[in-house]
Formats: sequence, structure tokens, C-alpha cells
Amino acid sequence: MKESRKTLMTKKVFREALLELLQSKPLSKITITEICEKADLNRSTFYAHYVEVGDLLHDIENEMISNIPKVYDNNEYSRKTVKTAELESFFDYVRENAFEFRVLLIDSDSNAFFESLKNAILKYYISVNRNYLSLDKEFQLIYSVNGAIGMMLEWIKREFPYDTKEFTKLVMENAKIMLV
Repeated sequence: MKESRKTLMTKKVFREALLELLQSKPLSKITITEICEKADLNRSTFYAHYVEVGDLLHDIENEMISNIPKVYDNNEYSRKTVKTAELESFFDYVRENAFEFRVLLIDSDSNAFFESLKNAILKYYISVNRNYLSLDKEFQLIYSVNGAIGMMLEWIKREFPYDTKEFTKLVMENAKIMLV
């Protein structure tokens, strides 16, 4: 069932309020009352959409992950190496959503989003290449994805000192995301 425009807007306001609060305090210290005050909405509206603050955070994280552009297409070439243009689209997405990535990966006191992001990327790479991955290659992939995400964290922390093309090249040279 498709959500109404009003519901989508209400959830967006709650998300923005939580992200703003996460910049200055840990999730465990954020109350529903604070979120509602920041969003200028009442508690009953919050409870119409979420049970607790953690549900709102999970909603944000799931939306961020589900909107990640897919890095691979289904042709033979992409099973061998990540295409530069496709990896660039992922980093463009990160840059376009810099505020959210910064809050969820850097400002948050939890590493849940980091783990979810890493697992989503690994799951996707492994599913696309399941017929081509030996155990050794799978461990190399895990290493490469962790390294690429680590580089991305620094890229975000340093406020994007490289443009997307330069950064993609740097990641590909250093992470060696090779799959066959």
C-alpha cells in the first residue's frame, strides 16, 4: 500500500528531527518528546508511525540503504571488476546525502548503520557473483569493502577533499575490488 503524501511528509519531518538531535547527543539520550518538539508534531502522530525512537532510526537507515544505486549490472564485465561509472554513482549518492551519512556513520554513537551498510554491499556483491567467488575471493571482497568504506568515512569527515571521480579512482586503486 502506497503511503499518502501527508504520511511521507510527516515521516520526513521526524527523520530530520532525529538526525539533527543525533548530531549532539547519543540515541540512548534522545526522547520521543524531544523529537516531537523539534519536529513540531505531537506524540500521538509519532506513535501512529513508530513504536520507539529506535524504529525511527531503523526507518532512516533502511531508506538510506534501499536507495543506494546498484554498483553492478548483469553483464559479464561487471562480474570481473566494479565499473568506474557505477561506483561513481554510489559515491555521488553518498555526497548528495552527506548530512545523513555523516550523522549515521560518524556522529552516531552506534555502529549499526556501518554494519548494515557493509552487510548490504557484501550481500549484493556476493549474490551477483555467487558462481565466481571462492572462499579466498570472498574474504578478499570482505577486506576490500571494509577498506572502501573506511576510505569513504575519511572522505566524508574531511568534507570531500576529492571530487567523486578522483575519489572513485583512489578507492579502486587502493581497495582492489576485483571479483574473479
